[in-house]
Amino acid sequence: KVSDEITLSKDTRVGSVVLAAGRYRIDCDHSTLSFTNESTGKKVDMPCLGKEMDQKAENTELYLVMDSDGGSRLQKMYLRGSNVEHFFD
Repeated sequence: KVSDEITLSKDTRVGSVVLAAGRYRIDCDHSTLSFTNESTGKKVDMPCLGKEMDQKAENTELYLVMDSDGGSRLQKMYLRGSNVEHFFD
């Protein structure tokens, strides 16, 4: 299981869920990916989807894109210590 903390500067769509701006703890056990809001304690679970990489990620990296409505959407993520390149639809 790997985990890290991130800060979203604005509301961001992750898969079918919109996460409010704020600080989150991300946990991944290679089957479930969890985002827990550190202020509210609200937790969102989703399937861990992506391809395995040859090496574990050294840093957590978020790749955000702008949706047609101008909102922010997480397209893919590398989670520090994980060898999965996470994808979000």
